[in-house]
Amino acid sequence: MGEKRKASVTPDACAKTSSYTGISSSTLSVPTNPSVPLKVPIPRQQSNDPPNSDSTSTRQRARRACSECKNSKTKCSGEQPFCERCMTFGLTCVYGPNKQEKMTMELNDLHHRLQIQESLLAEIYPHLDKRLQDKLDGSQWGLGEKLNYTAQGDPSSSPGIADYTDEDYNREELSQATGHVGQYSDRSWILSLKKHLGKSSTSTRSDTSSDSIASVSYLLDDLHISIKDDINPLNRPARHTADRLMSIYFRLVHPSFPILSKTVFSQQYTRYYNENDTIPQKKWRAILNLVFAIAAKHSRRNSENFVTDDTHLEFFSRAWMLGMGGNTLLLNPDLQQVQIEGLISFYLLTVEQANRSWRLYGLAINSAYAMGLHMRSESKDISPTSKEIRYRVWWSLYTFETTLCIITGRPVSATNKFCSTPLPIPFPEEDFQGPHATSLLNNNALRVCCLAILGFSLGDSDCQEPNRGSAKNSTCESAARIAASTMPNISLYFTQFITLTANMRKTLHTLYALGNAQNSWTQNEAQMHVLDTEANVWYSKLPVEFRFMEDNSSPLFERQRVSLAFLFYSAKIIYSWPALHRFQALNNENASTSLHIFATLCVNSACDMLDVLPEKPDMRWINETSPWWCVLHYLMQATAVLLLKMSVQLKDGNEDINKTAIIRLKKSLDWLQNMSSHSEAAERAWNLSNKLHGQLLSQDPIEIPDPLLSQFLLGDDFPIMT
Repeated sequence: MGEKRKASVTPDACAKTSSYTGISSSTLSVPTNPSVPLKVPIPRQQSNDPPNSDSTSTRQRARRACSECKNSKTKCSGEQPFCERCMTFGLTCVYGPNKQEKMTMELNDLHHRLQIQESLLAEIYPHLDKRLQDKLDGSQWGLGEKLNYTAQGDPSSSPGIADYTDEDYNREELSQATGHVGQYSDRSWILSLKKHLGKSSTSTRSDTSSDSIASVSYLLDDLHISIKDDINPLNRPARHTADRLMSIYFRLVHPSFPILSKTVFSQQYTRYYNENDTIPQKKWRAILNLVFAIAAKHSRRNSENFVTDDTHLEFFSRAWMLGMGGNTLLLNPDLQQVQIEGLISFYLLTVEQANRSWRLYGLAINSAYAMGLHMRSESKDISPTSKEIRYRVWWSLYTFETTLCIITGRPVSATNKFCSTPLPIPFPEEDFQGPHATSLLNNNALRVCCLAILGFSLGDSDCQEPNRGSAKNSTCESAARIAASTMPNISLYFTQFITLTANMRKTLHTLYALGNAQNSWTQNEAQMHVLDTEANVWYSKLPVEFRFMEDNSSPLFERQRVSLAFLFYSAKIIYSWPALHRFQALNNENASTSLHIFATLCVNSACDMLDVLPEKPDMRWINETSPWWCVLHYLMQATAVLLLKMSVQLKDGNEDINKTAIIRLKKSLDWLQNMSSHSEAAERAWNLSNKLHGQLLSQDPIEIPDPLLSQFLLGDDFPIMT
């Protein structure tokens, strides 16, 4: 390179170049001292490319850089979930919040701290002397009045939960049958409403049992289950009957409860019926009879004539004699015993025996712990396919336990922090021999990366992402290709079901755990915001085929959409219920905007849940499309919310009743009445709900301006039980 020349700039040249900067030549001051270097404005070099050319578009900056690129001050391509640089060098690619999001987070944090300080002031306000109280009362924000109200609030509006029980569950047989029912069960909510109506009534009751949890329990735990000893446990139904029962089970139950290997079990079943000299083990025959019992119970609900009322009980009796008879409980568990105990628990829920189902589930989950099913298997003695089957056994128990916990209001036992079991791969059993499924089964790092790309994570589980390094680059590339080729299927639905279940369990831990009983309302409200955001994010990641809020008339995956919808709205009801309960306790006075928002969310979620049902009651839809083994619980959950909403409106004398809530309440009662002809538990639920509804109407008669609502509430087709 040659030596650079020194530029010789004259005042005239300076005046000419000043036109680039928009400064007139008269304003330029040229120093007369030749030793002082002149500053020459150099114009920006103009691009020869047209404004909309590809070269211009390719040079556009990414809207947000990942943390790795930002820390190393290198250009980030901005792709998600992995930018080009992180993908190349095998780095962990994480996109942090932008400036506006940071400001919002800081503002929310300051708001949260302020609310905590106000809550603390409220606790000490009654203990202050008169001078300090007057000072707070005279503040420009009216702080003293607010604190005084909070300090003297109704104990029933406590933001926490009761860490005690006021019932003796050993007092009588009925109390023993129902057992303890916690505060996030719909039966507990109904009891709370019943007590509230009892306090408002002029009549007094001396019978304390009328206000026990057993008095509002619509389940059949008080009925005995008798094992038939006069049947031969080795008998089996005719082949055509067995085929129908197998089809019902694997079509309607297995997708949401894959505790069995469909492929392996179907092959064994075919061999059992085709080869007369085949004599299976007792435990396998117990599992087969439990499959028959569950399917027979469904068939009887569906009024199918190839089974009788006692058929399911006969199958269950055989299964009990084969799988739980003798000294079985004294033997060490194996995988088949876990499946037997899990299926027994599931069967008991189908016959509306929640308390007994809970007890048998306890055996199943403890047997699973003893078998190490809650941990990832690295054993070389177990095939990858067998490992996957065991993982699905664990997740079946995990999700089923959550259903039982919500029905009974009891705490969960299996926690994510003690679980390293990988989530199921997004392929059904029938595709396990395919190249993509085989790759995921044999490579845990690839499995985790693929599931992360698909948006699956349990947050606080011990499942670790792949290690850094060049290997991760190829792993993530392979995972991205597999994820891109994954189509919606039953296994993908089950994984979505697991992640939503995990969010619901988080609600139980953060809002209802006894250790959080002393949490302030501000703390609970902040948790509600987090839980609601997580639920909405979960829905936003659903494949189109599983999105239940959108119009989708396709019969493909209809059952899966309905199942996810019920669970989604149930989760929203669970974490927003404390707001509605507090709203009622405050008598709609001094209720904050946020409290009103979450109380409204609870009511809207109940209405949305009922919107999942067809407009007219249809038992075939219940049995063929809905999760029929727990749909009654979902109905009663929504009904309890709407009944409480109605009590709030009557309590504050508000005549402008929410029409949507009233219409949905009528729809719920219509469905319960229709189901009562097929289920004794549904009949009890309808009688209970209808009676409470009648008490609400008679407690504070009001004018209902809409004739249509008058017909819904007081018409001949809407009998009121008093």
